[in-house]
Amino acid sequence: MGYFRSPLPELAQSVPAALVGLGERILTAKRPSPSADTTALEREIDQQVYALYGLTPEGIKIVEEPGK
Repeated sequence: MGYFRSPLPELAQSVPAALVGLGERILTAKRPSPSADTTALEREIDQQVYALYGLTPEGIKIVEEPGK
């Protein structure tokens, strides 16, 4: 497989806080009910990370559909 190293993006201070906030919301939902649907929150995290790395729609497709 062709793995490569990707440089870490420069982060605005608000970005880590936003990601942490989303993670906390997922944990809050999952604590009382581990089967709680947190798909929307997880997708929001995905979208923020894709934006951080400047992924194009084609790049996002590669990430979301590995092996295709």
